[in-house]
Amino acid sequence: MNTSNTPLPLGDSKDSRDFEKLVLWASSFSIAVLAGFLASIKQVNPAVQFRFSALSAVAFILGGVLTAVFLRLVLRSNSRRRALFVFGAAIACVIGYFLMGLKNAPQENRRDMTIGTIIALAVLSFVAWLLWRVSRFLERDQQRNRNDAGEP
Repeated sequence: MNTSNTPLPLGDSKDSRDFEKLVLWASSFSIAVLAGFLASIKQVNPAVQFRFSALSAVAFILGGVLTAVFLRLVLRSNSRRRALFVFGAAIACVIGYFLMGLKNAPQENRRDMTIGTIIALAVLSFVAWLLWRVSRFLERDQQRNRNDAGEP
């Protein structure tokens, strides 16, 4: 009987693998439904109109498959590659979201929207960098306090 409180490494137990599968399938299905729903929206103003089409089915399948592939890559890779995957996906989503918003904007407002988005990204990047630095400082300080207290 193992009485150690040391947890098993990720992926070593059947429960861990089952939980990974649950997260993978639930996330893939959720994103697939969202993609199909968004593809079926045809009009928002003055009234919302939905139209199920082949594009809705393609978006459903593509959303689910891409989510499953992305999660499998993230869950199976080392920490450095995982960070690159997540960062790359975040950048692709931001660019895609910006381009979709820019598509329906009037021509005279596109320049203002682009400048505003660049400024917002610069400010948010600075805030993220600042929070990262603060968290590193607090982790080092916590480690120093543990070492001073004699804890391993």
